[in-house]
Amino acid sequence: MSLINQMLMDLEKRRAPRPDGVLSQARALPTQLARDPRWRFALIALIALALAAAVFTWVTKRGITLPLPSFLSTPAQAPTPPTPTTKEVTPPPLPANASAPVQAAIVPTAPAPTVEKELKDNPVVSESLLEPASRMSLELSTATQEPERAVSKPAAKAKSVAQPTVIAKAKPAAEPPSPPGISKQVKQETPQQQAEEEYRKAVVLLQQGQQVEAQEGFRRALKFDRNFTASRLALAGLLLQGRQVVEAERLLREGLELDIRQPGFAMMLARIQLDKGDIQAALVTLRRTLPYTTGNADYHAFMAALLLRDARYTDSVEHYRTALSLKPAGVWYMGLGVSLQALQRFPEAHDAFQKSMESGELNPELQAFVEQRLKQTSPIKKQATAD
Repeated sequence: MSLINQMLMDLEKRRAPRPDGVLSQARALPTQLARDPRWRFALIALIALALAAAVFTWVTKRGITLPLPSFLSTPAQAPTPPTPTTKEVTPPPLPANASAPVQAAIVPTAPAPTVEKELKDNPVVSESLLEPASRMSLELSTATQEPERAVSKPAAKAKSVAQPTVIAKAKPAAEPPSPPGISKQVKQETPQQQAEEEYRKAVVLLQQGQQVEAQEGFRRALKFDRNFTASRLALAGLLLQGRQVVEAERLLREGLELDIRQPGFAMMLARIQLDKGDIQAALVTLRRTLPYTTGNADYHAFMAALLLRDARYTDSVEHYRTALSLKPAGVWYMGLGVSLQALQRFPEAHDAFQKSMESGELNPELQAFVEQRLKQTSPIKKQATAD
């Protein structure tokens, strides 16, 4: 510091020109001040600050960018490494004495076959559950097999779908002899009576095996009385036997339009729709006549079978129980068991299958099916009972 002060004093004595910049303003300190150490430090700081300002001004004018110190600079983000391509590696086979890894226990297995697929793959079981409607299509009606009894009943609402009644034709009593001189007037038959007459003739022809002539007779009966339920059922059954499905469907639809309170028409029409693959249309047809099926076990069993095929197991159980409360049947207990098993109500399903076996009404194919179901539900039932 003393050397710099001495240099400044020499410059003042010589009156030499001062350098440009900050140093041009510097003056020599008095001798006493120059010897004071505090002034020395202040002068050093002033000169360092002036030099720094001069360097900054020079760098800024020339647009030079100086690198920041490492502790002030923001660290650059590391480049994202490329996503490695995963390859499926097959693990080496385990030794015979090695245990399988835990992951092997959670490998998803193939889904179990659904009830709908099982019924589709087992036509014997499927057709047995649809037996009420099939029986109507094949047997026509009880009236065609027993015509005299069918037409001798008074007009009343049919108690069963399979046994429709018709309007009775009252048998006239023996007429007393007419008084002499009085002419006897012939009583003309009503359309209903003419329909009954044509129906009787058609039934006789059917019993003789003349199905074509019987069909014409049933048609004539319907021309006289469109509401002749027994004649319409008989004609629809014959048409279905002859594979005249279109005409049979038209006949049944017309019957439901005339009288929606005829479950027999609804069941036969629903079976036609089911055979076409339209199960939803079949269910709609049956629901239309549902309010008028009180006491009709066949109707509820057929409805339950359709609901089972449509995977609506809770509704199927309800209709099966209604049908069984009216008329127990081994096949219906089997259908109830299938629906309960699909709902995983295994103890109830086991009881239903057991009652189905005890009924003694199953053929060998159905017995084998029910025995298999008993084996499936029996262990589960024992475990549930123990719990």
